[in-house]
Amino acid sequence: MAKHLKLDAWKKEILTGNLCPYCNDLTKRIKGSEIYGEDTPWADLDFMLCRPCWAYTGVHQKSGIALGSVANALLRDKRRAANQVFDRLYQEAHLTRTQAYLWLAKQLGLNRKLTHIGMFGEETCDLVVELVPPFLEKLRQQTNLRK
Repeated sequence: MAKHLKLDAWKKEILTGNLCPYCNDLTKRIKGSEIYGEDTPWADLDFMLCRPCWAYTGVHQKSGIALGSVANALLRDKRRAANQVFDRLYQEAHLTRTQAYLWLAKQLGLNRKLTHIGMFGEETCDLVVELVPPFLEKLRQQTNLRK
């Protein structure tokens, strides 16, 4: 059963990348050159950054909306790992990205609107890494049985 959470203003600000969950400081929109340097592919991209914590997240280049909450180095690594595993759902299982997120929302018992790796904390990212491979293996076995 999906959790129908009502987000208070504080949580909304965190999930939209406007407020740092580590120190509660407001984030600022910056260019990637401040994080990665001038001579990188990310130099001209927008990011939301909490300067005191050095927590950051990317910004959707067309909409200008943060891709989730800002994250420290450990959480960024866990999100990267979760994304690598999650991407296999639509690459190997031939699900659309929307179908993959619907499956994940159901597995995690979350509202679909709150099911995005950019909004996940460390524990939820770890769950993604645990949940996806057995599901893919089950699909492979079902496919082999039908052949």
